[in-house]
Amino acid sequence: MNGPSSLQLFCFSYAGASAAAYLRWRRQLPLWIEVVPIELAGHGRRVSEPLETTMDGAIARIEPLLRPERGRRYALFGHSLGALVAFECARRCEQRGGPSPCALFASGCHAPSQPGTSTLSDDPTDAELITELQRWGGTPPFALSNAELMQLTLPILRADLRVAASYRGQVQSAISTPIHVLAGSLDPLDPAAVRAWHQHTRAEHTVEWFEGGHFFIHERESDVLATLTRRLAPWREPRPGAEATADDR
Repeated sequence: MNGPSSLQLFCFSYAGASAAAYLRWRRQLPLWIEVVPIELAGHGRRVSEPLETTMDGAIARIEPLLRPERGRRYALFGHSLGALVAFECARRCEQRGGPSPCALFASGCHAPSQPGTSTLSDDPTDAELITELQRWGGTPPFALSNAELMQLTLPILRADLRVAASYRGQVQSAISTPIHVLAGSLDPLDPAAVRAWHQHTRAEHTVEWFEGGHFFIHERESDVLATLTRRLAPWREPRPGAEATADDR
């Protein structure tokens, strides 16, 4: 990363997506925030690796990637499934006695202690998965009707949904990291299940609503990034001798 960067932001994608979903953020967030997208096994650049279908398996294979540089603060951001993955990473890091993130951003997701809203069977058909994609929005109609693209996407989505279904955190599983919840005003998620994230932190807890559906992080990207910047600003520590640029302020 070019320029002064004092904080690393590890980002976890939603079901069916790759880490590429966050690449634009590298250009749009200030230079003092280094965006580090985390790729799940079987996704994106790791497509040649076998997919995982449990939370434990998924975490075991991404923990080696979650290595903040010594002496630098870091935060975690996850959307939908990614929020659950990010929370579990933070919880396990704290259990090990490692350096905890300064903030966890849980976006577009029910709290770990709450049930999800999916009505899919344990082994959904391709048609059922496509219907689920339509329900959540965010996938263009041309993509849904592209048989070749769906042939590549649906196995990944099916595995990711199994990861989410395999995970149910306990109310007692609270972390010492502040949790900032981001949610869409038109998201099908139960608002009470979104607010229940407060049960999972012993530190600061906030909830912010954005106009839009489940994929408000793309629909209202500039507002979301402004919120991330504002919440992370107290943790900014410019490197000694580094001159601030217009993008770094």
